[in-house]
Amino acid sequence: MHFDLQLRVNFINGCDTMKETRLIKHDYVSILLYANAVLWGSSYVWAKMLLDFLPRFSILFLTSLGGLIALTIPFLREAGSLNLRIIGRCLVIGIFPVLSNISFMLALQYTTSANTAFIVQTSVIIVPVVMAVISRKLPQLQVVLGALTALTGLVLLTIDFDRFILKTGDVFALLNALFFSLYLIVLKLNSDRVNPVHYTYIQHVVNTAAFLGLALVLERGTVNPDEFKSPVLALLLGANIFVGVFTILSQSKALRHVKAERAAVIYTLEPVVTIALAYFLISERPDLKSLAGCVLVLAAVMLSRHKPRARKHALPAASGI
Repeated sequence: MHFDLQLRVNFINGCDTMKETRLIKHDYVSILLYANAVLWGSSYVWAKMLLDFLPRFSILFLTSLGGLIALTIPFLREAGSLNLRIIGRCLVIGIFPVLSNISFMLALQYTTSANTAFIVQTSVIIVPVVMAVISRKLPQLQVVLGALTALTGLVLLTIDFDRFILKTGDVFALLNALFFSLYLIVLKLNSDRVNPVHYTYIQHVVNTAAFLGLALVLERGTVNPDEFKSPVLALLLGANIFVGVFTILSQSKALRHVKAERAAVIYTLEPVVTIALAYFLISERPDLKSLAGCVLVLAAVMLSRHKPRARKHALPAASGI
């Protein structure tokens, strides 16, 4: 019986070790997603500031080109496992961020960076609904509650209750939310089939080609070469390039271990970062309604992270010792 008890103890200890390993991995993935939320939240402000130097598609082209150059060496190391099927899958996924980025820059031209950031977070509702339809399962309760709480905050932040006018910038921001949601979902569905480095590189190839074409057609003659002498422009482009490369790589990895709808709720932190940076850097002043929305968004993230504590397994009684 001593031997039988030891086997049970070893089995339970092994299960506890596996659970601890999964928790560590989950915490690591969560850190990546929170880092993405902070970086993406800051990118709204950098992009808004870049519009003072360059037209929108030129900004997107230079940011994508910089990321493409930065990813060349990592991509070459991983190129051996690349094939036409993977390239085709990456190209399909890459369509959605192109559409999302275009909507994003158009939104920034017609509304504030903070307003754009908050409207985009309607993805917190879109993603769980679509994923529930695809998987034929209801989303987890804390995700639903977090999404509804975030939606309430987003309503406070984006709706003018005096006039109920939907502005042009708001429409583009909503399109951004739709395309970003579809991007998250498609990336999640293919996360086990696509190497993050392959996908990130090919996405930058797609983005660079698309934005170069748009810049040449729509913005020819509008770029002032003297603007490139500004160190501020170089810093802003560098920040945008870093955000683009890091977030795509880390998100591709993180979505292998976390549900897309949970990632969408965590990303509702983005506009909170945006509204804080915009206040200090570009003098965008939030009103009381906006601050209340921020509080609800933060509450949504905390709510979505809450999980009931599982009861520890009791050690089986060993009789006859």
